Amino acid sequence: PIQMLDLDDDGVQESAAAFFRVTGAENPLMIYLFRQALDGTYQVYAVIEGGGSAINLVSYEDLDDTPGKEIVVHWQMSDDVHLLGAYSLSTGSVRSLLITSYSDYQVMDMDMDGKMELLLLTLSGETSGRADYYDYSPETDSLVLNSTASLSADITSIEELSDDYVQGMLPALYVTSRQSGGNLITDILVYSANGL
Repeated sequence: PIQMLDLDDDGVQESAAAFFRVTGAENPLMIYLFRQALDGTYQVYAVIEGGGSAINLVSYEDLDDTPGKEIVVHWQMSDDVHLLGAYSLSTGSVRSLLITSYSDYQVMDMDMDGKMELLLLTLSGETSGRADYYDYSPETDSLVLNSTASLSADITSIEELSDDYVQGMLPALYVTSRQSGGNLITDILVYSANGL
């Protein structure tokens, strides 16, 4: 598949992403990024490579302090293992901001600073889970773990994520999970001076 993109947010789709699987390569999954030249042709300007069996989803988000959008890729390593990679292209080359495992995720502006943050939800074992809040750090030029919050006990799967607000128009992530007995329970996550 090919996606036409506006990565620099100027209203013009001057870029394109093409997705390939190269059998026998060390990293068989490849995303080629093209930029339109003045003569109207497209030239390769970056390649993102990954292992695993599939690319589940790609999204384009403003995650750091540079103009334009970063690329968030969901690599499927196996049926049970997924990695999330966030990549910046601002320097003309691919720079990894974060690669980590996850069960589910949401991108939203939790701290209301105009930039998106990543909330990664992870189920560990059969009855526990946590939410990790990643924010961009200019000191390390990467997405760093800012804070963590535990999810409700005895959950076995995450059923639905929804970003909304709580009283006072404070951004909130609603996490609906299924417990081992079959009941649904919703955790509401907000960000404050004390963290998530």
